[in-house]
Amino acid sequence: MKNLLALLALLSVFIIFGRTSAASDAQPLIPKDGEYVGLREEPEMTRADPGTEWFHENRLVIRNGEAILDLVPMTIHNGHKGYGGCDGGYLTYRGRFISKDGRTVVTLRLFQSAGLVFRNRPDPYSEVKTYPVKLASHTLEIDGVIYKSTKLNSGLRDHLLHLMNTEPMDRDQVTR
Repeated sequence: MKNLLALLALLSVFIIFGRTSAASDAQPLIPKDGEYVGLREEPEMTRADPGTEWFHENRLVIRNGEAILDLVPMTIHNGHKGYGGCDGGYLTYRGRFISKDGRTVVTLRLFQSAGLVFRNRPDPYSEVKTYPVKLASHTLEIDGVIYKSTKLNSGLRDHLLHLMNTEPMDRDQVTR
């Protein structure tokens, strides 16, 4: 009976993570195509504006291992969610999920920003940062932000997919 329970538990792990025993030795998984949203608290902004909690609402679209990550400033004041404050900065990144050293990572390059001043950085748009990715069923975690599977409104999704199709991952491919 114990062996049967252990086998069922092992089988459920493989089902949850979409793996079979043969795939468990394979490369790490690339996240499934989809739309995800996560929140990152911005404590510096919250301290500057007591009574208002500041966040970036992170909207992530993944297609064939490629990604667009759009960070939009958001506040919660007296229980009400609000958008539009430039104080937190709008940021959009081009990304790619890859397997590196036996784990899943995402490389991200900033290509759009508004409401920010970059000091002491010659060209923030050519810097590519790499973050480990933790995958689970219907969620993923990047740089401490947990992204949950969602359905973005069609206008936003189409806009982000257009950016993915027109903005190259590599800065040297940009023709502006």
